[in-house]
Amino acid sequence: MEELLERTRKSHSDAIERMDAAVEALAQAEDSISEAELEELTAAVDAAEAEVVRHRADVQRLERVKEAREGAPKLSTPEPVSVKEEESPYRPDANASFFRDLVYANTDPNAAERLRRNQSEAIGRMSPQDQRVVTSSAGGGGFVPPIYLGRAGSSWTRCPRRPSRPTVSPSRARR
Repeated sequence: MEELLERTRKSHSDAIERMDAAVEALAQAEDSISEAELEELTAAVDAAEAEVVRHRADVQRLERVKEAREGAPKLSTPEPVSVKEEESPYRPDANASFFRDLVYANTDPNAAERLRRNQSEAIGRMSPQDQRVVTSSAGGGGFVPPIYLGRAGSSWTRCPRRPSRPTVSPSRARR
């Protein structure tokens, strides 16, 4: 911050020198120049004055920032904070019922929120293969039961599928 303030002060003083040089050139040439040259020198003085005003505003702004930073109390490093995992919305000791929330999810926003939290928590703990099984079942609509209903420490497993029954056409059944 100090370095930026010094560079801005230097730019301001350089702009003042350029403005002084433009004013001096205008004062020396005022009697012996044409109207067009006089307007050109006057425009140069005006531009130099605008540059000085702009740099002065920059210096003042940076000085106010520096004063504010110096006046502000120093921040101390706080003690480390331990972050605990959020409690599961469905636990054996909780008042919320997973199955009740399934029934009332469309009318009770709290039930819908608990189901959403449960789904994100459960899917976050599953392997990618198990996530596909749970969330892509036909008609299940992303049914994710509470974690406490599963075996403790086990991962989600796929249910074995029965082989499909062969279909018999009515014409073959009569033979």
